[in-house]
Amino acid sequence: MRADCRQALPPRGEPGCAGRLRSASDAAAASFSSMDLMQPASAQFDGMQFFSTAHRAGAAYEIADQSGVDHIEALDDWEIEVRKGSRIVVARGSAAADYEEARDLGLDAANRGLDMLSGRGLGDFRIVNALDGHVAWWVEGTRPVVRLRSVPTVPVAVAPVTVRGGTPIVRPPAVWHKSPRFFRRAQTTDDLFDAYRNLYLALESLLGTIAPQQTNAAGKPTEGEGVWVRRALTVAGGMVSPSVHAKSGEPAPVDALWNEFYRDRRSALFHAKSSRGHLLPHGSSQRQEVVDSLQPISGLYLSLLDKVAHLKRPGNFLFASGWRLMTESYKDCLRIVATDDPIPFDSSQVRINPSGGRLVTLQTAHSPTHDRPFERSFLGVTAGTRLRLFSRVTRVCATADDAPLTAHIPEGALSLPLVNRLEVLLTLRAENVGLPRTRFAS
Repeated sequence: MRADCRQALPPRGEPGCAGRLRSASDAAAASFSSMDLMQPASAQFDGMQFFSTAHRAGAAYEIADQSGVDHIEALDDWEIEVRKGSRIVVARGSAAADYEEARDLGLDAANRGLDMLSGRGLGDFRIVNALDGHVAWWVEGTRPVVRLRSVPTVPVAVAPVTVRGGTPIVRPPAVWHKSPRFFRRAQTTDDLFDAYRNLYLALESLLGTIAPQQTNAAGKPTEGEGVWVRRALTVAGGMVSPSVHAKSGEPAPVDALWNEFYRDRRSALFHAKSSRGHLLPHGSSQRQEVVDSLQPISGLYLSLLDKVAHLKRPGNFLFASGWRLMTESYKDCLRIVATDDPIPFDSSQVRINPSGGRLVTLQTAHSPTHDRPFERSFLGVTAGTRLRLFSRVTRVCATADDAPLTAHIPEGALSLPLVNRLEVLLTLRAENVGLPRTRFAS
């Protein structure tokens, strides 16, 4: 399930395209409050059904490689299905209260099902872009609802500013250090936990240069690991300000960094014993905490790398407030449109349906509850009856002034013939070029 950007979403002119939009919740309530359950509810991805008599909720995710088998794995009240030739895994469960629960329970079930397939020797698969590209479904009262998630991402590069006059600053010559080997691995892996482990090793490598761990004549450590890390962070705190990288307002920033990187992350990511806390790849409920910890550990590492090896990255970036300003007028003008047009996607197209395929425009509104820094979100809603004539949804586009901005292309055949409501949660995201990664496919 791909989300492609047609253009870099430049700042629009004056806001005020025809008509202001109601909130997504108001639009949904006004249009769908009187609709009843359509029997039987029907929706499928590459022939894998979403709903059944026993299954009223679930989610579908993209896997990195095509499945070589048809298989349904039953786990508790869930079924996890893959189809030969498909890059989709479907997880069907008994119930979920809302979108978030269907998404999270479905992801956990899908990963457990793929574990079983791996153990059976039926294939080793990994889910990619789980939170940015998926389909989730649930029953709201008696009404089956399907939501598609799309996050087109815009890379942003800010040109360097040249300042003339004054005395040029001559930096010391850069030297090679082994720590960027680990940092480079962190930037090139597709897995979040692998990235964090390598970021920690990069930092550990630098700390070993700044304040080597104490050893005896045989080279064996005489200083405990945790004790050494705290001491090394204290020494490093004399080279760069630790308060810059710790959470704001921490009275003891070195202790806060030790807790964050060593106690809470390193120990949980480097161990898997059931007797102690650990993080399970892909489906951990603490995944967001690891994501949030990427920026401080990367920032501290790069600051120290500049001091030790005189290696420094460019420093021209867009602030989150700049992205909010650039996308402000889309709150009034952006529309979400679904089509069954069969023509393959081409970013040079000026029409959503170049061969004349059907179009359905969703009631679209800004969804501030889903906004985050560098992310502007919109929720589109339409009655499922409007998709009845679609044999499949080939792409979902965002438009402004009827001009296409982004396209979300389902990886497989997405068919929604009998659902009460289709929702599309679309987020426009900006990503500064040159900053350490914070997003990983798995």
